[in-house]
Amino acid sequence: MLTTNQIGLINQIETNLANNLESCELFLIFILNKWDMQTMVENYLDLTVEEVYDVITNINVWPKDFTKEMKISFINRMIKHFEEREEYEKCAKLHAMVQGLENNKSSIGRGRIEPN
Repeated sequence: MLTTNQIGLINQIETNLANNLESCELFLIFILNKWDMQTMVENYLDLTVEEVYDVITNINVWPKDFTKEMKISFINRMIKHFEEREEYEKCAKLHAMVQGLENNKSSIGRGRIEPN
């Protein structure tokens, strides 16, 4: 069960992502396509992708403005990232999310979390 502080933080993240949708997508493209950077920058970018993975797979929150197609595109880019790192369990989980979205059987996409 999430605390009020956790819910507030999640809502802040959601708002920031929604307000910066285009920037987030460009940032993700940047993350997934520029692997010849310095090691320190690579580590930071890897951590960022890991955080996004945790948010969409564990907390199950998306910006309100994300359409089904945007979610699928975003997840597919993350799959490519994890394939390059041979993290196939994460790829499988993300692939299942894509299939759920494509078959309209997924509950992912909550725009906000309400306290229980």
